Amino acid sequence: MTDQIKLAYTVVEACAAIPCSRTKLYELIATGCLDARKEGRTTVITAESLQVYCNARPKAEIRVPVMAKRAMERAKRKGVRQGAALADLGLEDASA
Repeated sequence: MTDQIKLAYTVVEACAAIPCSRTKLYELIATGCLDARKEGRTTVITAESLQVYCNARPKAEIRVPVMAKRAMERAKRKGVRQGAALADLGLEDASA
């Protein structure tokens, strides 16, 4: 079977792709943020509108926990690989 690009997603698939609730998805459709079409009784959301919606969201700012920062600083002073220091805290896989 060849890999095919999906052009549209059902409501359930779109909720899993974004991720969001069905209520939120229908709100996004009603406000025009997502483009929905009908295929018989089935509502489908275009892949393009899902991509545009996701790209319009602000980039997440992830902060490193204080314990992880301290572990990385200690590792740097000791010359230990940072991944190993984070693995000691259970924050990263040591084999990476």
